[in-house]
Amino acid sequence: MVLVKYRKPKVQATMARLDEEYRSLKAAAEDSSKTPEEKTAATAKLEAREKHLWPAYQSVALEFADLHDRSGRMKAKADCIPCDWDNSRRTIYWALRKKVQENVSFLRSDIGIKLTISSDS
Repeated sequence: MVLVKYRKPKVQATMARLDEEYRSLKAAAEDSSKTPEEKTAATAKLEAREKHLWPAYQSVALEFADLHDRSGRMKAKADCIPCDWDNSRRTIYWALRKKVQENVSFLRSDIGIKLTISSDS
């Protein structure tokens, strides 16, 4: 999910903004006054630097995204109802059991109605 929101061009722009060496290599690779050999060398160094930095930037992006999904953040944004984590399994179990029982009761009453109608004929 994070890769969708933080795509490669944005990561590269962030690298250029924060990493001095990456910024200078990018400028050298895009410099029109350089010879093609110098541009090729700068591009190769740029790609190597990007490959070196990529895991760190990806890790930071994942942590940033994870911080937005924590219960404290969700509570602050009122996206979820806070729950009692100590009893959450018990609460979910009983809620599911109630729902299943309601469905079973509905099916039994529906079958009972069908049996009553068919026996009257």
